[in-house]
Amino acid sequence: MRKRKTLNSKHKTKNEKKKEEEEEEEEEIEKIEKIQKPKFSLAHSLYQKKFILLLFLFRIANSYLCQTFADPDEYWQSLEVAHNVVYGYGHLTWEWITALRGYLHPLIFAGLYYFLNLFGLDENRFIFLQSPGVLQAFFGSLTDFYTYKIAKHWFGYKVANFSLILNLSSWFLWFYSTRTVSNSLETTLVIIGLYYWSNSPHVIFKSRKKISIAIFLFSIAFMIRPTSAIIFGCLGLWSLKKLNNWNHRLKFLFVVVAPIFLSVFILSTAIDTIMFKRPTIVFWNFLKFNLLSGNSEIYGTHPWHWYLSQGIPAILTSFLPLLIFSIWLQFKNSNLGQSFLNKIKSKKNKNNNNNSKNSSINKKNTKNQYQNKDQKKNKNRYNQKIFTSESKSDFYMYQLKKKKQNEMKKNKNRDNNRNGNRNRNRNRNKSNQNDNKYINYNPKVSNYYPKSNQNSSTSQMYLIFFIIIVNVFVYSLLDHKEFRFILPIVPLLLIVCSFSLVNFSEPKSTEEKSELIGHRIFFWSVLILLILIQVFSSAYFGMVHQRGRVTVMNFLSDEANSYQMDNKEMNVMFLTQCHATPWYSHIHKNISMSFPDCSPRLKELNNLGKVPDSQFFEDETLKYVTKKFANIANYPTHIVTFDNFWLKMKDFLESKNYRICNINFNTHFPVDRELQKYVYVLCKNE
Repeated sequence: MRKRKTLNSKHKTKNEKKKEEEEEEEEEIEKIEKIQKPKFSLAHSLYQKKFILLLFLFRIANSYLCQTFADPDEYWQSLEVAHNVVYGYGHLTWEWITALRGYLHPLIFAGLYYFLNLFGLDENRFIFLQSPGVLQAFFGSLTDFYTYKIAKHWFGYKVANFSLILNLSSWFLWFYSTRTVSNSLETTLVIIGLYYWSNSPHVIFKSRKKISIAIFLFSIAFMIRPTSAIIFGCLGLWSLKKLNNWNHRLKFLFVVVAPIFLSVFILSTAIDTIMFKRPTIVFWNFLKFNLLSGNSEIYGTHPWHWYLSQGIPAILTSFLPLLIFSIWLQFKNSNLGQSFLNKIKSKKNKNNNNNSKNSSINKKNTKNQYQNKDQKKNKNRYNQKIFTSESKSDFYMYQLKKKKQNEMKKNKNRDNNRNGNRNRNRNRNKSNQNDNKYINYNPKVSNYYPKSNQNSSTSQMYLIFFIIIVNVFVYSLLDHKEFRFILPIVPLLLIVCSFSLVNFSEPKSTEEKSELIGHRIFFWSVLILLILIQVFSSAYFGMVHQRGRVTVMNFLSDEANSYQMDNKEMNVMFLTQCHATPWYSHIHKNISMSFPDCSPRLKELNNLGKVPDSQFFEDETLKYVTKKFANIANYPTHIVTFDNFWLKMKDFLESKNYRICNINFNTHFPVDRELQKYVYVLCKNE
């Protein structure tokens, strides 16, 4: 019987051996995590709550200090739709007529508006305007918190601490985290889902709670923005690859993923069907319009390399060198990188050997010429023996052997001393298990992972790179590109950047204290300089750049209140490009407002063959204005325009008794068109 067992154990398949090895690794990891992770304690839970609260307060300050205009979707695809749902008035863009957008995201803010209306808080203008930013600040704080948890769980405390510093100081996350664009909520859902997603194929079926939470969050993100399927697809392919058995793969797809995804899909479709008052599948309309029909060109086209040449460099700015160095470290420590570097070294060694051979031949010729002189000089100290050229080479070999033996003895003594020191410090290390979890630092990237979880950490590293590369590749294939499209991978990029900071944070040799202190001063001074560049960018883009588009609506809101007090009708005409400012969700008054329409030429809109009003206005401003005023019985009480358009129609509007009554600074440099430095409000003289 014993012989049969040994024979069966020898003839095990490769898959069975892999499974056994993976199960043993997971058991070891679980044991270590049980030792390292304390049981539930009130102090630990309070610490986490305080941590989230601090991040939430930071993002509230972020939302208050971010007072500029970023993207029309911040208002027109979320707050404006929610305002229309709750208060019954608000402009719906052409995307909502063709059902390219879903109501799942705007209904979050509709619930907020309903709550404010229920308790009469919407009458306070400050509360009404700041409450959506506070809600989005909560989502942004969750993004920061779970980014930190991902970095800590996968790569250790050092990487987590530096990634938190980079997240909180990033100008791009400051600019977008608290805005009500769907990309911000998508980022939150993706990061939390990524934390709960287990990379181990065996844990998928053991702990269904975490993987179910992850799939639920990814399903919601997909219904809000179908492009989040790129990240979800990357994770799915990664997990399916690790599941060696097809039965497990089918079980994962149809038992774990399908029920949760279908339930969220049915709920989202039911909401859209009720709101649109017709059966609609929004994500299919979105994919059909943008990908299959190729209509994404309507919003503008960019070259294929835009994200690599402009997008990521602008998003990271001063953190870009950290990303480049982290990529180099990972490539250097990978099998491909090591083979590539070994080939280069071998070529160099061949060249050096050829040069040494040529030089040795020349030396032999010279030695034979001066052999008599060498015999006189080369005498042994002890026996005064004279060495010839042949015996001299033997003597050199003898000396080399002695040197090697001495070096071996020294290394053995060092190892013995190290082992002795380790045994002495074992009791000290027991009390600091949690702090020393990720010690064993080495400048190489692979060695600042935890010892126990080193293999899983390297796989998580490859997973992050896989998600980033696939996202950038897929988005580069689309004609229309924007910075905010890759917002969900920005926290992952900052985690990768933190690898460089861990590498630079400690010197390679710490023999002298003066060198260590000098290295740390240099490191932190450089890091503070990089952060200051980010802070300056955050302050400028959050409080200065395109500020006039928002402040002009504050002036119009005050004017609407005064007109309402005097029982007068207010009529505002926007002679600007379409969607240039916030709308009813900012004024919160049911007054008459109009702007040049920019809907694309589509069969669904019955406007084929017509030139868009916005294009006609920008190309021939004066003709558009004269035609517009010829068809109006009652002239508007207020006109909003930019300084570049004002110069083209100044004489005509002054002849109609309009004067500048409010000036708002907008920007210092042009964005997508000629410079629009100021926003003017023209009031009609009675």
